[in-house]
Amino acid sequence: MKFRTKIWMLPASAAAVFIVGVAVSFMVGNRTSEVLKHLRDVDNPHMAHVQTVDLSAEQLRLTLQTAAAEGDPEKLKETDAMVKAARDAVAGMAQLENKQAIAKELGSAFDAYQAASIGATRALLTGQPPGEQVAQMQSTLRTLQGLLERHKKEAKAAIDTAQANATNGVTTNLWVTVITGVVVLGVLGVASASIVSSVWKDLGEEPDV
Repeated sequence: MKFRTKIWMLPASAAAVFIVGVAVSFMVGNRTSEVLKHLRDVDNPHMAHVQTVDLSAEQLRLTLQTAAAEGDPEKLKETDAMVKAARDAVAGMAQLENKQAIAKELGSAFDAYQAASIGATRALLTGQPPGEQVAQMQSTLRTLQGLLERHKKEAKAAIDTAQANATNGVTTNLWVTVITGVVVLGVLGVASASIVSSVWKDLGEEPDV
């Protein structure tokens, strides 16, 4: 092997290790960025929408209970804002990636509950027989609450998983950087020793001074 080739082996070997390290770091960083983007654009908004539907349903329930207890039909007007907030949240959820089915399920359950509960309360306030509306109100409320609890748990689990993956990605990237630096130094050391030894061998022997 020519002397010039041996000399060039030193930076070339270090550069090769550095390029591999950069490539691995880029892949890990890109995957972490995708996780964070999904967390920002999907997971967090989805949790916010589910919580909005949950809050709207609870406010609706308490408002109707108050209206029935006080015999105040005017309070039924306050439910319009709650129904709108829930429907807006469901509409926003439907725009998120892979959340259309959940939005449809929650939207249908909320509409069934609000229709039955408002209808039953209005019947009680006007002295009309509620018929099966009270039973429907209770049944649809249980269904809605069950769905909300399940989707809140799933949304929280998705956020926790995304945050854990992002943390692991940052940690992995840090270790890739450290290991790349150590390997580059090791390669430089081994290559330098090998080149120096080879050069002295080509010259005949290592000089005394």
